[in-house]
Amino acid sequence: MAMANQPNGGVLVFGINNDGVVAGVSSSEVEQTIGTLANLGRGAIEPPLALDHAVVDHSPGIAVLLVKIPNPPSNPRSAAASR
Repeated sequence: MAMANQPNGGVLVFGINNDGVVAGVSSSEVEQTIGTLANLGRGAIEPPLALDHAVVDHSPGIAVLLVKIPNPPSNPRSAAASR
């Protein structure tokens, strides 16, 4: 949610270890990550957050997932009320 309230949004990168080594992501990890983030964007944030993503080949057989957090609307985003 923090990036969703920043003037330029942000980008989440999946498939890079904490030490900066590109480990890549599998297609099943991409599906699971996108599904989880999409559900959170719809159900846990007000107003709902639509995410864009891309899978980019870093090198043969190694892909990274980029998830774009869009610029915020005029109203800040916050945690959704419990449903």
